Order: sequence, then structure tokens, then C-alpha cells
Amino acid sequence: MDRTKDACRHQSNNRVIMWYKIRELYSKGFNKTQIAFQLGLHRSTVRRYLKMDEDTLTAKLQHRRQYPRILDKYESYVCDILSRYRFLSASQIHDW
Repeated sequence: MDRTKDACRHQSNNRVIMWYKIRELYSKGFNKTQIAFQLGLHRSTVRRYLKMDEDTLTAKLQHRRQYPRILDKYESYVCDILSRYRFLSASQIHDW
């Protein structure tokens, strides 16, 4: 489960960084279309980020729903096999 938390944390950090980049470009005089083009986002995404203040952004990121991963129940088994047989490939483990 630590990988999931790390991935969510990383994704949250990326969104905060994106929010700051959008704000910075907007304050420099770029319009929404230019910001979207430069950052590779859709205009509506830029508009949504510009509507948010920092408190709204952090509140939204903290309340993200955690979905269970389908392979969670097999994680301990795969880790056990990998620790015992380090030479096996993923397809060989799948065949077991």
C-alpha cells in the first residue's frame, strides 16, 4: 500500500506545481489558451485551476478517494516469490 500512497502524494505534488505554473504564467500576461498550449493542458483545465485558490486546491487534494487495487491481495505472494527466486521474470511468475 505504500506505493499507492507515494503515487498519490507524487500526483498531488504535481498538481500543486501545475497550479503554481498556471498562476505564474497568468500573472505574466499569458491568456488561458497560451497557458494550455505551453503546458500541454486543455483550456478548461487551465480555467478550472485559475478559479481555485490555494486553500480550495489543498482541500480538494486531501479529500481524494482511495480506490482498492485489484492486485493488492496478490502482492505478498508475488513479493515472496520474488524474494526467493530473484531470477524469475514477470511472465514466469504469471505462469505459476
